[in-house]
Formats: sequence, structure tokens, C-alpha cells
Amino acid sequence: MFQRLRHIRQNGVLNLVFHGAEHSRFAHAMGVAWVAGKIFDAAFRNTRNRSLCMDRKQDREDTVLAALLHDVGHGPFSHTLEDILKSLSVKFDHEDMTKRILVEEGSEIATVLGERGRRLVPFIDKKQRDPSRWFYDIVSSALDADRLDYLLRDSTMAGVWSNRFDIGRLIDALGVKDDELVVDARARDVVESYLLAMEQMYASVYYHHTNRAASFLLRAVVARAVDVARADARQKNKLFPRRDGQDDPLWQTVEKGTAVPLSVYEALDENHVWSLISLWTSAADSILAELAKALKTRKLPKAVVFRKVMTLPPKALSKLEIKAKEFFARARPGVDSKYYIGEDKPERKAYTGGTHEEGYVGSIKLIHPDGRTEAIEETDRTIAKVLKDKAAYPSLIVPKVIRRDVLEELESMQ
Repeated sequence: MFQRLRHIRQNGVLNLVFHGAEHSRFAHAMGVAWVAGKIFDAAFRNTRNRSLCMDRKQDREDTVLAALLHDVGHGPFSHTLEDILKSLSVKFDHEDMTKRILVEEGSEIATVLGERGRRLVPFIDKKQRDPSRWFYDIVSSALDADRLDYLLRDSTMAGVWSNRFDIGRLIDALGVKDDELVVDARARDVVESYLLAMEQMYASVYYHHTNRAASFLLRAVVARAVDVARADARQKNKLFPRRDGQDDPLWQTVEKGTAVPLSVYEALDENHVWSLISLWTSAADSILAELAKALKTRKLPKAVVFRKVMTLPPKALSKLEIKAKEFFARARPGVDSKYYIGEDKPERKAYTGGTHEEGYVGSIKLIHPDGRTEAIEETDRTIAKVLKDKAAYPSLIVPKVIRRDVLEELESMQ
């Protein structure tokens, strides 16, 4: 049942930058399940209305199971695989794969779950939710067990001790009001600490410039292998060898996307992809061999970071990319720059929340001693208002050979 979790690393190639971040998705999944159970129990303990569930035991078990399996549809390298497939114009979504694994005939997990599998789907797919079932929010919401676990787990494993919050106090402050998870207003400070931790983890760890460069290189390696294989059937058989009379699992995923057979997808893990990358280090295609060797030996490209985003002229990143390709053409004539140079434009909000017009649906709600609730962004002097603004972390990924030229060009633009 746990085969889909066992070998999947939590955050792509994060361990190439933060070397202690070797934890698996299995460890994360177990943590999310534990946190989900704690949240469910706290909500009952802190809510006077005891008719919160039709069947408390069943609903708690469903919540914990959904938390355990919430990301079972992830492939190797987590969200990075989806980025790779998207860059190859392949339709793929890990949540669709999760739903298939929960209910599809032939899935080992679906066989173990039986009819319970269908009850777990609304935890994953918000479109199928009954709004009265507040416990769905424990698995997926602005304040869910997934986020609470991965923020603390990743910061610990990465050795970034500043991005912390009091998870015990936060859970103890949770309750239910009007079919929504709410937080005791007296614990607003710990909610803000959690939101700030989210902001800082993305800024300092997930969007770390070297981590982004490593992810770019991984995407470039797979993209080059796929491009070569698509252009030459003989090379395809060498780069993606058939096993047990079937096409390679990664190749089938590239070809079929979300429609890939589950039996094939279950064979696709990080160990398998790394074995292919090792094979590609001796590929006949010189570009693929070079890129694969660079990834295996951690000779990563460089990220030229736009630190003064607000002062840059319009389309500055695109203009710098054009110049970078000119520098690269002089340094590596005849070599396709798309595997070596690329814009990187991650952006996100640490807190999304809702809007006044829509009744703050999706916001973190605070409950006051008099029973009144309000969205955290409605309160005075809250950091949540700032964190609703989108933060951008643009950079240009370039090979080391032209990094100095690109930096000088960027300086002239600012």
C-alpha cells in the first residue's frame, strides 16, 4: 500500500542544496496523518456542539486516511515532475492520479480501501465536497495538516531553524463554527507565525536560487532525452530501454500523461529516474551526456537573481535572456541554448484567503470569546494583509561560462 510513498523525496532535488533534506514522502505522509488526527480531536474537544459528525469514528478514520494518502499520486521528484511534463506539453496532474489510485480497479490501494476509497475523493477534489463536512479542511485548506507538517519537517531537515511556529499551541486552539475550522482569536500570534514561516520557507528554501537551478537542470536533462527519443526511434530504445516486454515507465508517462496505466505509474520512482540519468551520461547525444553528467556530479548552472524587481524596466527578464543567448552562441557555437538558458519566474502568495464580497470563503477564521468570527485579514495590524500580496522571485538560469557577462548586463539594466 505504501509503494507509491516509499521512494519519493519530499521536495524534488532540494537535497542537492540542503544536504540534510533527504526525507521521503513516506515520512511526510505519516506526519500529515498524525497531525490530521490531532486536529480532528482538538476540534471536538474545543467545540461544544457534539453533533459535528454523523459517525465520529468513521469520519476521523477517513480524515486520517485521506491525510496519509493525500499526495499518493505524486511521481518522482514531487512537483518537479509535473513541471517537466508541462514543459513537454504533457497533460498531467498529480491530484488526478491520486483520485485514480484511490478508486480505480487494479490499484492496490483501491483494493485495500474498498468503498472507503470513494469517500476519500472529496478530501482531494474540492469540487466534490459537501460544505457541511468541516473535516475536509483538515486535509486541504489554508490551515491544513499538510502545510503544518511539511513546513516544520522541511525546515528541520534543511537546517533552517528560524522558520518555526508552535504547532502544538496552534492545534490546541482549533475548533469548529458554522461548519468551518476556526482558531481561537487569542492564538492569532501563532497563526501569523505559521504564515510568516510559509513566506520565509519559500523565499529561503524552496525558491533558493541554487535549488531552482538544480530543478532547471533536471528538467533540461529529461527534456533533452525526450526530444532525442522523439526524433529517432532507435535512440528512444537506447535512452528508454524496454523492460519485461513493456515500454519504460517514464516514457509511457511522457506519452500518456494522466492516462498512463497505474501498473506502469507504480513502477516510476526516483530510483528508476536516477538509473536512466546514469545511463544517459554515456549517451551518443553529446548534449544529453553533458547535461546528465553535470546533474550527477552536481555541476549546476547558475541563477542570476533579479534582486531589485520593482526597479527593473518592463520585460527585463526576457531582454536579459536574449542577451544571454547571444553570449552563449559565442561561447558554444552550434549548441541549442534552450537546455542551458531559461527564465525562472516563481511567484506565490503566502496567504491566499478569501474576499469580503464572497464572505471570506477560504480564509483562516478567528473565533472570539463572544462567539463572533472574522477572517484573520479583517483584523487590525495583522501580517496576513501583507502576505496576501503576491511575491515574485525572478531569475535567469545560465551556464557558468557566461554568468559574468550576464551579471554585467543585468547591472547595466538596473
